[in-house]
Amino acid sequence: MATTTTTTVTEQFRNYFSKELLKKILPQLQLQAFAKKANLPERTGSKAISFFRFNEPSTTNIVATATEGTTPASSEKQLTLAKIDATLIQYVQTIAISDILTATELFNHVEEAVRQQGEDAALHCDNIIRAELASNVTDKQYLYAGASTNHAGVVAAPTVGISTADVLDAATSIKRYSARPIGNSYALVVPVEVSRDLQRDTNWLNVSAYSAPDGFFNGEVGKIYGCRVMETTNGWRSTTQYTYSSSGAAFSSFLLGMDSFGVPNLASQSPFSPKVMIADGADKADPAGLKTTIAFKSFYAAKVLQPKHICEIYSGTGFAA
Repeated sequence: MATTTTTTVTEQFRNYFSKELLKKILPQLQLQAFAKKANLPERTGSKAISFFRFNEPSTTNIVATATEGTTPASSEKQLTLAKIDATLIQYVQTIAISDILTATELFNHVEEAVRQQGEDAALHCDNIIRAELASNVTDKQYLYAGASTNHAGVVAAPTVGISTADVLDAATSIKRYSARPIGNSYALVVPVEVSRDLQRDTNWLNVSAYSAPDGFFNGEVGKIYGCRVMETTNGWRSTTQYTYSSSGAAFSSFLLGMDSFGVPNLASQSPFSPKVMIADGADKADPAGLKTTIAFKSFYAAKVLQPKHICEIYSGTGFAA
């Protein structure tokens, strides 16, 4: 006896499409929060932001008077002013969506394009800051995990992770140059693999074990010797020092004091602030109106302002992927 089943009348069946999107993977980005931010108003005649710093305190030219009522000539001190320029670069990204896709879409692609460009822009800014902090800057402080004394030693010992003693040494290296804390602590931004190694140390203090009257930082996971630790999934890795490699054995963690690096103020009302523009309809480039273009542009740069208040810690990791 012949029985009709779903396999004999397959033409009537189709996939059901759920309109609830799955959560996408988003990176944890931390660096911009700790930058000194400066505006770039329009019509300033410049594409660069200049930061200034007077000389550090010194006892030079403080002399005793040899003769009462006579000012020693050697007591005159000359002020010096350091200028640090951050030259901004314009970046653009466009997404084009056809009119047919717009007419037949299951999901709102324009809305998703705008959202995705914001996420891409955040990652791009973090990459720029990360590269600047990892660059070869005079007077920046360095620390090498374990018994290593240089970057090559860390690469040669890829399973030697960071310890809380390394963090204490890094904090000491910037404290000796009078680095000011951010709030009441220094900020230590670490790759998640490095965070794993720190959390296995007996001196680790988990974020749930202490209070923060001035609020917790985004991504804060713990505290060590006055340094608050933030995890990032966009860490800097290298095989050759100062050159990024996604498979590099050396992981960079950045210990930051206040105003150690600067970026443009993205939240300002400057015309150079990031913008998303939607071009919909016919124009000279698209006379038939065959597509909608979503464009993002920004004017951005990152610059180390006080290298003595940054310590880059090179380490391997005990994490085995």
